[in-house]
Amino acid sequence: MIIKNNDLLTLGDGLLFVDGKIEIKNNYVLIQKPLEDYISLCRNNNVNVIFCQYDYYDKEKYVVTEELLRSETENESEYKFCKKWADEYNAKINEFDFERPGRLSLAASFGSMNIVWQEVDLWLDEFEEAENAIITFIEENEDALSEFYTYDEEESSLIDEFKSVLLSDENFRYSTNKASRRLYMESFFKDKNHKKFLKLVKQEREQYRKSFILNEMVDRIYNEYRNLCYRFNVRVGEPLPDEAYEQ
Repeated sequence: MIIKNNDLLTLGDGLLFVDGKIEIKNNYVLIQKPLEDYISLCRNNNVNVIFCQYDYYDKEKYVVTEELLRSETENESEYKFCKKWADEYNAKINEFDFERPGRLSLAASFGSMNIVWQEVDLWLDEFEEAENAIITFIEENEDALSEFYTYDEEESSLIDEFKSVLLSDENFRYSTNKASRRLYMESFFKDKNHKKFLKLVKQEREQYRKSFILNEMVDRIYNEYRNLCYRFNVRVGEPLPDEAYEQ
């Protein structure tokens, strides 16, 4: 654990510690020895001023707020499902002491050379910041959450809507091989507006079957698109003309 400010002042009795913004650039030496050795080095070389900077984790970045939860969920059922997780996540975050520093940097000037000492304590790194944490939770619970995604069957069938969304995206149209389409689909389902298309494989229980069927469907849509490109003399990657959709 990093030494706190009051204890640092006691350890460096006779030295002046000045809070400041430390930017490590050129002409510096990083001392990789115990803190006591660094302070002794300064004292023995008549360096009386040491600049110090404490860095802390920002608690506000780790708390899953109501606003964030609402923005990342599509409907009330999904919100309630995620809210239970968020309450537990926030309870864990509230147990931590955010006055505990994550890094301490010291710097002192030895003529034209700066002597730097640092200690890092990644005590919160096993937790993600709130925005990433909720995205991870949603991705890990896609199967359960797929039950809550809705769509308007009167507008179009889900498969037609899925095809339309894919073909309207040039990133998909330029995914000319299976590997690139697999990467595209990984990104595709990170968009909460696309989660409803997981209903296409709702009946499958095993994740590998879900992935297999979706990938087969995506490849079939792409092959149809490519054939239409040839038929209408369109370069692969470009949008199809309106008449192609009338076939």
